[in-house]
Parts: sequence; structure tokens; C-alpha cells
Amino acid sequence: IKFYVDSNFRPPERTLTDPEQHVEEFKFTFQEAGPRNFHFVATDLAGNKECFPAGCTSVQTINVEDKPDLQVLKILLIPEKPIGGKDLTVSAYVVNRGTVDAKNVRAKLEYIKPGDYDITPITGISPDAVDIQRNGQTTPVFTGKIPASAIDREGKWVIAATIDPVSTGKPNGDVIEADEENNLRTETIDVKPKEVTAETKKE
Repeated sequence: IKFYVDSNFRPPERTLTDPEQHVEEFKFTFQEAGPRNFHFVATDLAGNKECFPAGCTSVQTINVEDKPDLQVLKILLIPEKPIGGKDLTVSAYVVNRGTVDAKNVRAKLEYIKPGDYDITPITGISPDAVDIQRNGQTTPVFTGKIPASAIDREGKWVIAATIDPVSTGKPNGDVIEADEENNLRTETIDVKPKEVTAETKKE
């Protein structure tokens, strides 16, 4: 199966073993709104279009709406190599890949300690909310801090950053987006043991 949008081939080409029972999914993000022509062409391995009685070509036009598409680009830590008993600053860089600006966008930062199942929110995130321009023109940063008192366990921690998180009565967040399933990013970090200072006794 070859998939075209506005006569432009969108790779990769797909090969189906049982086309009558198979469902193939193509997923991508548009940078501009407006009508788009979707064109599927199915052939056998020799390139013959007469492979299926029902026909091998399908063309459909749909209208792509103007919507933002928020994503977390990366998570940065200060210090880069966390140590037990010391503050850890977490920053999430975010971007809007959609076709319109996103207004009053919030983020959520969380962590899970080694051996725990509970998710702990990071409080005091700054800024509280921000406008994010379309097409990746800006990359705002949301920052929070895990206090030294909470960094009480060495090992593998999970840091999670969510842009436009779920809120009461809004399972997809406050912003209506082109893609509601790409708002979360997680990173596994290794927290080193707390530094121990040796004291020398004087006689």
C-alpha cells in the first residue's frame, strides 16, 4: 500500500500479508489547515493493480481544522546527575506543532521513587500558564523543584512532564488539540547516594 497526501508520497510503503483482514494506520501532523486529498494505491508485489476485486485505489478529501498540537520536547535536570539529599530542579521544554497558537497552557511535573507506585506532583511550577505560538516558533520552559528532603532514596526514579494535563470535567485538558495522545514525556534518572562527609576527631 502506498499512501499519498495531495499527490505527495508519504513513506514508508506498507506490505500486507492478508489485505482482506488487515487494518493499516497512517499517522502524521499537518502544519497548515485546509482541504487535503488522501490517496491510497494497493498493488501486488509485481505492481499490478488488479490484485483485489473490490478495487485498489481509494481517494478521499477531508478538511484539516486549525488546532494546536502541544508536545514536551525534552526534560532537563539541575544538577544533571542528581544526588540524594540535594535539591533537584526539573524543567520541561514544550512546543506547539499545530496550526494555531495555544492560549493559557499549563503543565504538570511529577515523579515516582524507586520501589513506589505512587506518583508525587512537583509543586510550585513556574510559570503557572503561558501562551505558545504555533509551528514551533517558541519553546517555553516549565520549571519545578524537588526539595532535598524528598530526594531520600537512591536508584532509578521516573520523571514525568505533561503539557495541558487533564482537569476536572476535561479528560483531554483545557486545550482542544489536533493530537491529544502526545502530551506526556517520561525520563528515567539515576539518583546517586547521598554524599557522606567524614569528620576527623581531634584528641
